[in-house]
Amino acid sequence: MWGVWSLLCAIAIYFIAQKFSLTRATALAWFTVFVLMWVSSGNMGILPFGLLPLAIPLSLLEVFVAVWLINRLS
Repeated sequence: MWGVWSLLCAIAIYFIAQKFSLTRATALAWFTVFVLMWVSSGNMGILPFGLLPLAIPLSLLEVFVAVWLINRLS
């Protein structure tokens, strides 16, 4: 299931990166993928909120690299 989620994330980032600059695409993709995932996972009580201080900067880096790669490859 994580493979499907990753594929859908990459597709969403691809379409977002086509319309916006690197910075705006990173922010929009991060909000779309990361924030909504944490809201839904937090609502279900799956992920501990103590991970957020570490997860936020790492996820921003991950989305930035993904947007940068998609911009380079397309």
